[in-house]
Amino acid sequence: MFFRTQFQAFLSESVAGVVYDETALRAIRAAHRRKWTTIAAVVAVVAMGVGVFAYSHYSKSRDDALVSGYLQVDKMFSTEQESFISAMQKPGADPAKIGKPDHMASAKKFEEFARANSFQPLAWVAGLRAASEYIEKGQSDSAISLLELVASRTMKHPLIQVRARRTLAGLYADKSDFAKALSELEIVEKIPDNPVLSECRLFKAKVFYLSGNKEAAAKLLKELSNSPDLSPSGDRSSVANEAALWLGHWGL
Repeated sequence: MFFRTQFQAFLSESVAGVVYDETALRAIRAAHRRKWTTIAAVVAVVAMGVGVFAYSHYSKSRDDALVSGYLQVDKMFSTEQESFISAMQKPGADPAKIGKPDHMASAKKFEEFARANSFQPLAWVAGLRAASEYIEKGQSDSAISLLELVASRTMKHPLIQVRARRTLAGLYADKSDFAKALSELEIVEKIPDNPVLSECRLFKAKVFYLSGNKEAAAKLLKELSNSPDLSPSGDRSSVANEAALWLGHWGL
């Protein structure tokens, strides 16, 4: 898995004078893996929502060529999925050897579609879907390029902005480019009605720590740990609990 491999690699290097003990390394890796290996699923959910809107919009405007082009690639994606299912259902099939579905062919087509129609909602869906597959296959530079494109075209769409830029922050952190990761997270913090603002700020605190800025990390974690936000059951929020755990773990 890309995130696990890359994160282990950059944690093994010297990072801005920060010295980690073995326990901290394991904890950071585990937290990062838990938070960011779900990006593909998150992107898929966003893509579905935007896709419904986009399809409806273009059906009404009768822009058949655009819709048809998107659906052709989507059909390719479905065919790839069906091939994977067929392989898994064969007698004696070994899931470990078969691995996961290979959607690289459709991902490249989705990318072509996204770049050719970058101001259209369907292109944003295509870009997100292609980026999701690139992330899955460890092609971070390709994913970053597409997510940057989507982010630059969706300034008036807060949900897509949040997901695209939060994912970009994770990819930049994987590459030890903490300045860019923090820049993306600062943009995310300013997006109105951000449904995952606390989670994004928690990740920002971790990036601060990884970059060597323990003071900023401690300040943000303390703020989050003292948050009055409650879960639906009336308990303290999971973000507040996790922030408190990181404070104790890192001795901040």
